Amino acid sequence: MKKKTPGDVFDLHQKIQSELNAQEEKQRSALRRSLSETKAAFDFFTDLGHDSTTAIALTDIALANVLEE
Repeated sequence: MKKKTPGDVFDLHQKIQSELNAQEEKQRSALRRSLSETKAAFDFFTDLGHDSTTAIALTDIALANVLEE
């Protein structure tokens, strides 16, 4: 087995950091999409004339149904 050098360790650290950054960006993107979908659903129900409390409840139900599918 080849002995690891400090350069190997540094390269591995850089690779891990790069992968973590990519994973964090994917999570941020998914969160932005989720928030956008939640706002769109809320706006849909308020546009139908529901008060904000009812719109929140309907949005919660609608999103739960989407997650089940």
